[in-house]
Amino acid sequence: LIVFGATAASTLLNPWLFGLHSQTVSLHTNLKDSVWAFYGAPAVDVLQNMIMYPYWSQYGNGPGGPIAICLGLGALGLVLFRGKLPWGLTGVAVLSALFVVQQYAIYREIFAIGALPFLAISIHSIGTFLRDKTKRSTLIVNGTTGLSLLGGVLLAGSVVNNSMFLRHGNGSSFGLGIAKNVLPTGLIDVLQDERAPRRILTTPIPGSFIAAQLGHDRVSIDSRITLHAPSSYTTVYKTLVTPSEEESQKHLAAWNPDAILLDLQDPAYDQLIHRLLQSGWRPVYLDGLVLLLVDQPEVYAAPASEWMKQGLAELEAASDAARASAGFPFYAPLPVRCLGGARGLLSLGAAKQADELLDVVENGMPVVRGLALTRGIAKLAVADDDKAIFYLEIAVNQRPDHPYTLGFLATAYERANRKPEADAIKVRLKNMNKPPTSETGNEG
Repeated sequence: LIVFGATAASTLLNPWLFGLHSQTVSLHTNLKDSVWAFYGAPAVDVLQNMIMYPYWSQYGNGPGGPIAICLGLGALGLVLFRGKLPWGLTGVAVLSALFVVQQYAIYREIFAIGALPFLAISIHSIGTFLRDKTKRSTLIVNGTTGLSLLGGVLLAGSVVNNSMFLRHGNGSSFGLGIAKNVLPTGLIDVLQDERAPRRILTTPIPGSFIAAQLGHDRVSIDSRITLHAPSSYTTVYKTLVTPSEEESQKHLAAWNPDAILLDLQDPAYDQLIHRLLQSGWRPVYLDGLVLLLVDQPEVYAAPASEWMKQGLAELEAASDAARASAGFPFYAPLPVRCLGGARGLLSLGAAKQADELLDVVENGMPVVRGLALTRGIAKLAVADDDKAIFYLEIAVNQRPDHPYTLGFLATAYERANRKPEADAIKVRLKNMNKPPTSETGNEG
């Protein structure tokens, strides 16, 4: 309890005092409504987990591993506790447990703080119960102490060697400072160029970084959901993600941007990229995290090659770093630029280069969610139909009712002359009454 109190008090060591806490409460209060407005019901978790959602482990994105163990220990300790429970600590622990089960991506940190004091009480009550039942106090004390220490070492080790970050699809790594590998820092240099476009339609995540670096007047929207109304996200959604080309064009005309900045970590924009390219938009910057397209390429013809070269240099550097990284026991950070870059290159027709980047991702973290789908699409693009089927079947097993994935697998079966399997998938899609579109690709 003393440690808990001291930890809570330390959060006041900031220039805004309780303002930081009110912002956190407001964030969690408004998050779901704003995310729902932007992405719609099927993909509420996307913005909740920020840009890392496509990299969730294939083993799922709900409470698992250490948190599941903590939930079990807490429940067992609650049953075995003798005497009067401390209502304050118990209430906080129960509420945090309910939150983390309902929305794991948002509340996992709150659960870690809220459940810690009660878990200490639970472990003590379990040890007391075992001691009284077995009459071997020394053995029980030593055993529970040893298990606690072992658990602590394993948990700490998973953080130090980065495996915890990889499992949760987090681009961070152990250490101090900012994880610049997940921030489009090179883009800031481009946008500071006096020749750069001014009216930029941005998606929420990169919009936040630009607003922080250059001011909010350079972006149309960002992820500060306590600042923007849910209707703002709805408008951007209808412009960028809607499968209706007519509706998208209508909202795009209303925005009248000089450029569009898309987050390459979200496959929801794949269809839009193809649509923009067909309408005459052209890419001027790609670094694996974001893709910047302009409406009048002739206006930016002079600096465009310079900007693109700069972005691709950052992507190549990230690829080289991932290839040179060590494996077990110390893993390199998640190569987020490589997977995003592969998705961007695929959209631009550079399938061979995209496939090479996906080699880097697969060697670095073969269980990331979203890899199988993107890899299958790349193999399909380079006419390696057998491997395309291999990866797309994995993607379908991960999400059996994902129309976007089923559509690509049907195409792969047809190209491999496996007509019965292709026809079976087409029947499934028809029964779902939902055509395969990139809108359903939010969860990768």
